[in-house]
This record gives sequence, C-alpha cells and structure tokens, in this order.
Amino acid sequence: MPIELRKTMHEQQECAHALLSAIQKLFENEQENTPTQTLDNKVLEGLIQLYEIGTNIEDSKGSADINPDDITQIGEYGFNLLTELLQWAQYNRRHDFTKTARQLILSLSLWITKHQGELRTLEPIVDAFAQTANKTTDNQQLKQIVSMIGNVIESCSGAIKSDLEQTNPLRPWRVIHLNRAITATRSHDTDLICHVFEQFVSAFPSDAANFFSEGMHEMERLNYPEDVREVLQKYFNKYSRPKMN
Repeated sequence: MPIELRKTMHEQQECAHALLSAIQKLFENEQENTPTQTLDNKVLEGLIQLYEIGTNIEDSKGSADINPDDITQIGEYGFNLLTELLQWAQYNRRHDFTKTARQLILSLSLWITKHQGELRTLEPIVDAFAQTANKTTDNQQLKQIVSMIGNVIESCSGAIKSDLEQTNPLRPWRVIHLNRAITATRSHDTDLICHVFEQFVSAFPSDAANFFSEGMHEMERLNYPEDVREVLQKYFNKYSRPKMN
C-alpha cells in the first residue's frame, strides 16, 4: 500500500538490511550459469552508514532541532547510493530488488520533507512515484500519492523550481507535475482534481492546451465517471477548445 512509503528511518533501515542480506546471499549462492553483476561493496557499506545516521537522528531527543541542511546532505548521499542500487537491480532484471529500491527512494524523499530538508535530486523520485501510481487503483491510495507528490514538489530546491531546462519535455520538474495531475484525475476526487489542475496550469501554462486535450481523449477511452468528465470538459473548454474569432 502506498501509505507504507511513509516509513520511519527505523523501518527503512530494517527494509534496507533485509535487502542487503538478500543481495549478499545471492552472491554467495550464485550459479555459474546465471552470472550476476557485482554490486560495489562501497554501496552496501554506504547504505548501512546512511541508515545508522538516520536512525541516530530519530533516536535523538533533539531530532526536531536538526539542521535542515544536514538532512539535505544526508538525502543527497542516500539518493546517490539508492540510485546505484536501483541501476544494479534493473541491470540484473531483479524486479524484487528493483521494487524495494524504489520504495526506499520514496521513503527517503518523504523523510527529508518531514524534516524540512531540501530535495536536490528529483529524477529517481519521479520514476519511483510513476511506477507506484501506475500499479495503484484504489482511489484513497491515489489521493495519498497525490499528497506525497505535493510534499516533494514543495521541498524541491530553488534550482529545480527555476525550471531552466524548459526545452526538455522530459525534465523531472515537468514530469512530476504531469504525473501528479494524472494521478489526481484517476482518484476521481473532483475537488482534488481542480486543485491540482490549477497548480499545473500556473506552473506550465504553455502545456495546458495539450494536456487537457489528451485528457478528454482518455475520458472517452477509459469511461471515467460523469462528474470527473465534467471537470475535464470545463478545463478543456477554457484552455484547449479553439477560440472563435
């Protein structure tokens, strides 16, 4: 369930240790006819160190007073390690490890937002949210994902929010807003949909016409509820329908 992505650092540590133990056993039991690319021990050691630091922060009575800059640095360190772990799992086609690595990436990002840190690495978070949302059908869980993505967006660094790569349609800052709007639509919560659509239009006004035009096609193909269709129709009429001279 998506709510489980909001793991404490202690829970993340337990999950990471179980994953690392499974990886080590994989190496120990590796058969000659099924070679597996080796994962750098520095990644494994670094992840153990990462979660020791994180749990020490949560165990500290003054954890609420931790410097957000320190949280940001811990986060950057963690994302580098988890991205290497994810790439290793994908290269070796280990879907079980890939899923866990993505969950750890999302849990770490939400832990950083909880402690007022800044997110300076967005691409692995965007991919992990997209994979999670695509496999979720429960409306309440989809709304939770929308809320989580909103927290991530708010915690992004100024450099990301400045959106300097506007010629790149696949830039993470644009994609995460698109995914949030799509996920909100799939939740069938019309108030939430309107709220997210307004934020999307404000952030990416030049994308509005195409987004709502494609949304109307999806309404027809997937047979959305009538009240959701009415919301899409309203935004389509405002931003996508050709204007009469």
